[in-house]
This record gives sequence, C-alpha cells and structure tokens, in this order.
Amino acid sequence: MDPTRPFRRPHAPWPVRSSGGPAPAPTPTALSTPQVPEPLVPAGAGAAAAAYPGTGPAASSAPARAASSSRPAADPRTSAAAHTSRPGAWTSASDPRTSSASSPSPSSSAASGPDVAAAVDEVKSLLDQGRITRAVDILGGILPAAAERHGAHSPVVRTLRKQYAATLMDDGQYRRALPELRLLAEEFAKESGAGATRQALQFHYEAAQCLEQLGEVAQALEEYRALLPYFEHYADDPVRPLEIRRSIGHLLLAQGERTAAQESLTRLLYDAERLHGPHHPFPEELRRTLYWLSQVQG
Repeated sequence: MDPTRPFRRPHAPWPVRSSGGPAPAPTPTALSTPQVPEPLVPAGAGAAAAAYPGTGPAASSAPARAASSSRPAADPRTSAAAHTSRPGAWTSASDPRTSSASSPSPSSSAASGPDVAAAVDEVKSLLDQGRITRAVDILGGILPAAAERHGAHSPVVRTLRKQYAATLMDDGQYRRALPELRLLAEEFAKESGAGATRQALQFHYEAAQCLEQLGEVAQALEEYRALLPYFEHYADDPVRPLEIRRSIGHLLLAQGERTAAQESLTRLLYDAERLHGPHHPFPEELRRTLYWLSQVQG
C-alpha cells in the first residue's frame, strides 16, 4: 500500500483491506511532505489519519491536548474564591452565615435601640454650635437605651447623666435637672473614698442651686446651710464657701429677714475682701447689696 496515497488523492476512497495476513511493511523512502491547507477534513482523510498516527490536522493539536490534559481543570466552584481569599475560605459577600451577621436587618437594629456613641458625638457638635435645647433632647432620649444596654449604674450611664444634668442647667431647665442631680448625689454617696464624697457634695450644691432658681427658698436655704461646713473643710477651694454664704444672704432677703441678711453679708464682705481684694467684682457686688439694704431700712 502506497503511504503517499492520502496526500496525493485525499478525496479517493480508501480500499478495503483483504482478510488475509498483514501487509508487508513499506520500504521507507525519502519523500518531501507537501504543504496541505487545512480545509474541512473529509471522511477519507479521517480514515487515513486513523491509519497513520502523526499525520493530519488532528496530530498537530495532539501535543496541545496532551499539555492541557496534564494540568487539572479549574473547578468553577472554587476558582472565584481563589482570587479573593485563601483556598476553601468563605467570603463575607457569599457566605450566608456571615453576611446576615455582618449586615444586621432593620428589625434587629431597631430592637437594639439608638446608637449611643453616635448620639454623644452629635451632642458634642450641638453644644459647640450653642444648640443646647436640642442636645438636651438627644441626651434625654438615649439615657433609657444606655441604661438598658449597659446597666443603670454603669460608668457609661453615669457619665451621660452628668452631662445631661449639666446641659439642663445650662439651658435653664432646673426642674428637670433637679432629680438627675439628686440621683447622682445618692449614687456617689454610696461609694467610699474622698473623691466620691466630694463629688456627691458637688451634686448636692448644684441641686441647691436648682432649688434657688426655682424659687424654693426654704429648701434651698436648708441645703446651703447643710453644705457650708463640708465645703469649708476643703482648703483648696476657698471660693465655694463664699459663694454659698452669698446665696444664703440672698435667700434670707427673699424670706424677708433683712436684718439677718445684712449681718450675714457684712461678715461675708470682710472675708471676701481678704481673699479677693477690695476691688474684685465679688466684694463690689456685696457692697451694692448692703447699700441697698441700708437705704430700704432707712
């Protein structure tokens, strides 16, 4: 059988082999392989390629198929994850176990209450802008949520309550500030230590100021008189006892006790001039009050 026949006559049918013994091997001859274009492969050429491995269009792509078959095919289930994280790891965008946890649903965020940290930042911004009333409303709104989340006696709630009471006083809402101050005074009074005791006294003093501003003369006078010996004990703050004594003198005037008020303010003027000097605004205010009293009493 002529081995060059498939190239010379590619469209000729392949002869049927006889059922006899195997054909003798052809004698190899030096032949130049003609350049054959790659049109659609006919049926006869396919048979020739099957009979003679290494010839025909399929032979040229065999090395490529062999090379590609040596590499395992990429698994489409893991190829995408291989570019984003370690092999076999879930990504936050695709893992249903973590996606729901990382992005809470609206119902869960609503159940957890307002964001305390964000509210505190907003309050600071509002106070810087001088919008005290709006800051008061926000602080009063987040206090219940913070107490439920952190505990009513936690440091977070205590800090919020202190800021809330101070902001209420700055806004002139003394009636709303009074119960907050009393609650803070009770909490600090239960603790031990000099710092806690002094902090409790400070809240009692601010509560007395609220009573004075609200016109509760008798209660405020009682509070100031009870606090005065404690504040006189602290030598590092000599101004506060003078302020308390001035408030006591004004409250005595409000009660109509002019003689007692004049005696109290006269003694206070002497101590204020020793501390501040005669030309300080504090003793000057006392002189004006005493002069008015002398004119009223005739």
